Amino acid sequence: MNDINTTVATSFFASATWSLLDGVITIITVGGVFYSIWQGRKQLKEIKIILEFDDGHQVSIFPVKRKNFSRAELKGILREHHNSRDNYELSYMKEDDFLKNIFSIQDGKEDTFIMKIRDSDFFEFKR
Repeated sequence: MNDINTTVATSFFASATWSLLDGVITIITVGGVFYSIWQGRKQLKEIKIILEFDDGHQVSIFPVKRKNFSRAELKGILREHHNSRDNYELSYMKEDDFLKNIFSIQDGKEDTFIMKIRDSDFFEFKR
């Protein structure tokens, strides 16, 4: 009985079906590796952050890698550019577009984040 099982298993693994299946699995694995490398390189791309004021004036502040770009990171960067000891308050952060734009950058659809700063906001830009 054991010889029959060994013979069946040996003949299956030596067959053309197994060779085809092995080839397909290898191609899928190699494709997955290249996709992973591509995604990794994409995450290392720098995201440009631009402050856009109501008067149309734009200021570019230092870039952040896509993998580090988050709401919390952006708030920390803005805190560093705020010229007061008090907390800043930006109305754009309460809008749906704010999070949509962050998610768009995290998904790799955009490479620039524009932070809208209105005259009514409490934000004193530190140069």
